Amino acid sequence: MNDPMKLIVDKDRCPCESGKVIKNCCLRTNGVLRPKPFIPKFPNAKTGIRNPKCYASDLANCSDDISGEHCISHSVLRALSEDGVTIEVEGLSWLKDDEKKKLSTKTLVSNVLCKRHNEALSGFDSVAKRFFLSIDKIDKDYAADITEGEDRVFLFNGHDIERWMLKTLCCLVFSGNASSKSGPTKGLALNPEWLRILFGKSGFTSKWGLYFSGNIGEVSTVNRGFGFSSISNESRGVYGSITVLNGKRFILAMDVPPTDKGSTIIAGYVYRPNELVMTNGKSKKVVMFGWDLQGQGGSITIDYEKKT
Repeated sequence: MNDPMKLIVDKDRCPCESGKVIKNCCLRTNGVLRPKPFIPKFPNAKTGIRNPKCYASDLANCSDDISGEHCISHSVLRALSEDGVTIEVEGLSWLKDDEKKKLSTKTLVSNVLCKRHNEALSGFDSVAKRFFLSIDKIDKDYAADITEGEDRVFLFNGHDIERWMLKTLCCLVFSGNASSKSGPTKGLALNPEWLRILFGKSGFTSKWGLYFSGNIGEVSTVNRGFGFSSISNESRGVYGSITVLNGKRFILAMDVPPTDKGSTIIAGYVYRPNELVMTNGKSKKVVMFGWDLQGQGGSITIDYEKKT
């Protein structure tokens, strides 16, 4: 089993935090730890309705009523906010380049999903909240130079993280909040393949998905903050996003990324790493990704220097 902490499968609780013993939870028959992905479900048969105000209307499974959707999960924003009320954002269409603005965590609400689709996708919000809070807690502990910490593993299905980022991207594009070099995006029809992936109807195309910087190395300080911005160019329009948490950049590519030397946004990034290993020399915290569709794999280590 690819397990940096030598977890005992018949005694230790599963690092997905289900409360179950590992062998009865996310351990697969091949010895790999991989949680089952969250797949959106509907309470009854397909409706055949295409609500033009819903960005998932192409799937013909809408309800007639529209509900307010937080483009960036309210639970995530509130949990990462310093005061529980406001958070600094960047990368939105109505902000200048490199401009940051502090907003209420309740602000980024758009009427871009019908109630049926909104409720079906709500499970991604709890996944994202646990993921970002896990990383944020590690950062805060190491920034405070806590030396008597225990080793820990945090386990996630990597595709759940990708789909939450895709859900956020779809909302920002359709609502017009995503900046794009090809022009305004408000009401723009989304790529039907994005919707099929988001709702678990198909898997990610090769080279689509999550990339993480492989060149972090040592960090001496942790600058807390959260950001979400779109990636676009004039020919493709919006084709991905960048999520930033405390200086860590997660790139979601929803098209094959450009590979031009000197201009590719994924230079130095690893496609679907197996784990992020964070250490201060006293303890080790590992964020593990379980992948059904593998990428480059491997470990990315982040060393937190001891304060002087």
